[in-house]
Amino acid sequence: MKPFPLESRFAFRKHMIINREFVHLLQKNGLDNFDTIMKFNNGEIVKQKISERSTIRFRLSDGENEALIYLKRYRYPVISSFLKNCLTFSRTYTAIHEWRNILKFKDHNLPTMTPIAVGMRYRIPFLSESFLLTQAIPQTKTMERILEEYFIPPLDKVRLKQKRNLIDKLASLTRRMHENGFKHQDFYLCHILVNLNNPDKPLLYICDLHRVRKKKKDKRQSKVKDLAALNYSAPGKFISRTDRLRFLRKYDPVLAKDRSFVKAIVKKTERIRKHAERKGV
Repeated sequence: MKPFPLESRFAFRKHMIINREFVHLLQKNGLDNFDTIMKFNNGEIVKQKISERSTIRFRLSDGENEALIYLKRYRYPVISSFLKNCLTFSRTYTAIHEWRNILKFKDHNLPTMTPIAVGMRYRIPFLSESFLLTQAIPQTKTMERILEEYFIPPLDKVRLKQKRNLIDKLASLTRRMHENGFKHQDFYLCHILVNLNNPDKPLLYICDLHRVRKKKKDKRQSKVKDLAALNYSAPGKFISRTDRLRFLRKYDPVLAKDRSFVKAIVKKTERIRKHAERKGV
C-alpha cells in the first residue's frame, strides 16, 4: 500500500501531503512545512494521554476565511515501539493510518472529519514523527455532552421522541460502518459528534479513526467489541435498558434476538469496565 493516495485533489511537499482546498490557508500561516507543524505550539491542548501522542486545537485565518483546526502529533521511538508491540501483541499507529481511514470513510459516505494535511518522517536515532491536521466539524458536541445537556430525565414527550430518534440514527450509522467492513476499536460516545441544531434531524459524525481497521469479512467479534464500547460509555442515568434494546433492534433485528450475541456484548462490556477500573479511568 502506498503511503499517500496519488490524487489530483492533493498537493505534495517534503514529507507531507496537503488537501488542495487548504493549501492557501496553510501557506498564509507558514504551516506548509513539516518542521514548522511539528514545532507549532500556539494551540490549546485537547488531549495527551501518553507522551508520544498529543492533540491541540487552534484557529487559522487567511484574511477572508477562518477555520478551527485540530493537530495530532505522534512521536515514537521505532525500536522500543517494535519491542513493545511484540511483547503485548499490539500495534503502533501513526498519523498516516488515521489519514487513510478518513479517506476510506469518505469514500464509503460515512460522515467524519475533513482532512487537511498529513506528514511523516523517520529520524535518527530511529524516531518516527508524524502529524495529522483536520478541520473541526462545526456546531457539534460529543454524544456524551448531548446526553448530559439535553436529555436529563424525566423527559417530556418531545424530548423522549428526540432521544429515541438519536438512538436510531446512531444504530443506523453503526450498522453502516460495520457493513462496510470497518472496525473502529475505540467506539465510545466521546468519539461520536452530534449536530443538534435541528433536534428532530440530528447529524452524526464518527471521529478519532486512528485505530480503525477494515476487514474483508464482517466478523461478529469486531461488532461485539465496538458495541460493547458504546454500551460501556452510555451512562445508565440517561440510557435505559429499553434504550439499549431499541438500539440493538435498529442495528440488527436478527442479532438483537440472538442471546449469545447479546451475552457476548454484556461480557465484553464488563471486561472494559474492569480494565478501566484497574487503570483508574
